[in-house]
Amino acid sequence: MNVLAWNVQGVGNDRTFRELHANVREVNPNILFLSETLGTIAQMEILRVRLGFAGKLVVEKVGRSGGLCLFLLEDIDVTLLSFSRGHIDVLVSISGVTPWRFTGIYGQPDASLRHDFWTLLRRIAYNNSYPWVCGGDWNEILVQNDKDGGPPRPQFLMNNFRTALDDCFLSDMGFEGPKYTWVNKHRDSSFVQESLDRFVCNSAWMNYFPDSHISHLTFRGFDHRPIALATNRRLADSKLLFRSRFHYENAWASESECENIITSEWKATSADPLLKVVESVGAVGKKLQKWNKEVHQRHKKAIGQKLKHMAILDANLDRVSCAEFRKLEKELDVLHEKEEKYWASRAKVSWLKLGDKNTSYFHKCASGRKKKNGIASILNKDAVLVSSPDDLGAVFVEYFSDLFISTKPSREALTRVLMRFHLRFRLL
Repeated sequence: MNVLAWNVQGVGNDRTFRELHANVREVNPNILFLSETLGTIAQMEILRVRLGFAGKLVVEKVGRSGGLCLFLLEDIDVTLLSFSRGHIDVLVSISGVTPWRFTGIYGQPDASLRHDFWTLLRRIAYNNSYPWVCGGDWNEILVQNDKDGGPPRPQFLMNNFRTALDDCFLSDMGFEGPKYTWVNKHRDSSFVQESLDRFVCNSAWMNYFPDSHISHLTFRGFDHRPIALATNRRLADSKLLFRSRFHYENAWASESECENIITSEWKATSADPLLKVVESVGAVGKKLQKWNKEVHQRHKKAIGQKLKHMAILDANLDRVSCAEFRKLEKELDVLHEKEEKYWASRAKVSWLKLGDKNTSYFHKCASGRKKKNGIASILNKDAVLVSSPDDLGAVFVEYFSDLFISTKPSREALTRVLMRFHLRFRLL
């Protein structure tokens, strides 16, 4: 079970969606909580579809501020307990798991009204009997050490926050990664960064999910840092990996170097026509894979290097390193422009120009093909539905083993076919 919380400060531009989509892919959350969406119900529905979630709960913006949204995967069943401009409180039910509470938090930004928010938190906690976790942007720090730069935080504000958590039997869950979750990115003496975003939980939650841990993700050009909760480290860190088969990309057809590679590598010397085809295809495929990695994926490597550099700066951000951080952000935007062109070519869309900058559409086309071609489950020969990777593999191996049993054609027939194939290739 993974939960991702982020103060996005508006979801209406492509850059925000791109980073949000990247964070969703990285964390793979069952629950996504966004604050300061500045969006309507209709806008959140569009975002739900684009991100691939099954359900949502929305608190619309008021005027030009606020807005909350809780996105849910289809395996999550929730009961809405309460909501306001500063929170969404739900009871989460998952098959095989004890029901527990999640409260997405957006703390009162006006310090003079923050006491009312702590009163609301106490009211939410009243008579709670479930494992309970809360997460989001609290707009307050616990201790003075949670702030770097600017004037000291008034002690009574921090005391009020700590007292509210104590009254609700909630404790901070700690974190992994950079300490501060908000930064103003000023380059002068007014530079300030604070730990405003966090997860807290009660003892019942910690006893039920003892392996829970919190990760602070990268700023990537935004004021607030996304924070992620995983209930099981081993499950969160484990991934099922499959080796990708070699396949020809249509985007290569526009590259003159691709034709040169095929021509130069189709030079098997075997006297046997069948072996000659196998050797030539193998040599061309190996060379194209290497070329694709060096050329078409070069920008991905550059993006990764930029992100690693940004993560290093992010871990010790100050007003000096902040300037370099902003420079890397601009360079990253340029690399993302190249990625847009790459996805456009992979989307197999010929009626839009690359300059249209419709990355989300291109990515959806390419990802849609992948989803369409993917097989989650299948009936075996006994009409039993199987879904595990091992069972799926066994069904296909058995099917194609039966399908491609040789009819034992003569050697002469095979030679005639292969000779005609070589003749046609040379005439192209």
